[in-house]
Amino acid sequence: MKKALTKVLLLAVTLVIFAAIIPLSASASTSDNKDEVFEQLTTKLGFNPAAACGIMANIERESDFDPTVVIYDSNGLLSGGLCQWNGGRFSNLQTYCRNYGYDYLSIEGQIAYLSWEMNSNSYGHIYDYLKKVPNNADGAYDAAWYWCYYYEIPSNRATKAAQRGSNAESYYWPEFGVEDLRAPELSLTNKKNPYDIDHSISFKWSDGGDDVTNYYLYVTEKNSKGKYDWSKAKIGKYSASTTAKTVKPETLTKGSYAACVRAYNANTGKIINSNFAEFTVKCLSHQCVNTVIENPTFEKEGKMLVSCKQCDATATKTIPVLTSDSFKTVRLTNFRVTGYNPTKIRLEWDALESADGYQVYIRENDAWKKIKTIWDPTCDEYIVSGLEPGTKYTFNLRAFKCGDPGKYFYSKACGSLLAATKPATPVLTGITQTTGSAKIDWTAVENIDGYALYVAEGQDSTKYKLLKKIEGADVTSFTAKNLKKGQFYYFTIKSYIETDFGYATSVKSDIMYIIGK
Repeated sequence: MKKALTKVLLLAVTLVIFAAIIPLSASASTSDNKDEVFEQLTTKLGFNPAAACGIMANIERESDFDPTVVIYDSNGLLSGGLCQWNGGRFSNLQTYCRNYGYDYLSIEGQIAYLSWEMNSNSYGHIYDYLKKVPNNADGAYDAAWYWCYYYEIPSNRATKAAQRGSNAESYYWPEFGVEDLRAPELSLTNKKNPYDIDHSISFKWSDGGDDVTNYYLYVTEKNSKGKYDWSKAKIGKYSASTTAKTVKPETLTKGSYAACVRAYNANTGKIINSNFAEFTVKCLSHQCVNTVIENPTFEKEGKMLVSCKQCDATATKTIPVLTSDSFKTVRLTNFRVTGYNPTKIRLEWDALESADGYQVYIRENDAWKKIKTIWDPTCDEYIVSGLEPGTKYTFNLRAFKCGDPGKYFYSKACGSLLAATKPATPVLTGITQTTGSAKIDWTAVENIDGYALYVAEGQDSTKYKLLKKIEGADVTSFTAKNLKKGQFYYFTIKSYIETDFGYATSVKSDIMYIIGK
């Protein structure tokens, strides 16, 4: 729609303006930022690659992917960050990041704030539009045009929207645009007999990628020759958001069957098949036995297994929750770490509706110390601040409930949770080359578990892969071997601390490069 008109207008633009829309030559650190921005736009905001490319074409012109850029505009107002949020919006960015434990000059914090804006009334229409653009070069153009015109709103926005659309189409889409279509993984409720206890069969399949427009489900019976005739398969067409289908028993009889799911993209016509799942329908009338497999608790229902003595078909039924007298047996669920920086750690858990509040503990000098009492049963997170950088901490959590005046009773503690603040970044100090190899040196970082060394191969490469996970804080060198003569190699490194929730890592170091001998 916009693309056809703006492309005609661009024919009249001078060579000077054409030169202005050529992408800026990015430094290695900018390239890293591009990769991180693309990953967060497609994962945390759920945009397809085309929409992400459109946004990135705008970010390039606003900040060149540097989240720390802060300037005064012509009106004396501060503008800052990837999108150069201006005035009150920049203040809102700072407030949001402060409230949720982010560094407002970090990509992570700014993308989180961007996600918050996209869910507001003011910008929801932009989010809705970009979620619908097709995942191709045209979609990248339209996304960049729309984002510039309605979100960034620069001066001469029609011309700049066209320029950024062209940049997204000709530069970012070739580099980042991919068709995300993969084979679903098909499974059944029970491999022996997938009929559940209500005499229906449930098919489930994994996500086939962001670019799936439809799924097709095929079910066929084995013929008298012992073969599956797929030309007679039953076919169901489902939306891209559907990943399960229940088939009623009247559609099948006793016999042997096979099923398959196809992921389909209507724009390209591409089809990818799932695995074939075979199953047998043994009986059409169950003889059931009930067995309790999980006792109910105060916070959740219990489970009962219902099974057929004839065909081994199974199902589960719920058992109602217990009364408040059983509160002391409750243990809060999903206690986890969801964010950290050099001085803060964000803890989260599943809120317990029947509690009156929560108590957070930290382990100090081989004893538990209460650091926070939260009088809010709906609360499901707490940010522990004032911590030391690059340090391990152990936390615990329990819920409480008020009884008689002045009396409380408590749930079970969740159990020790090992976390860590972000450690310091090592510094690459030099590279010593020999034929076919290079020894990389860096400064040691105290109180860590090790280092992660990354390499990008090729003069224009921005794709870093893990070269070596190095255990031990005292190790300060590694020799990379089998290097190719005349090839460019770029190196960067992080320090890490191992925790109960993966790794707390530093930011990447500055880049060093060599040309293989």
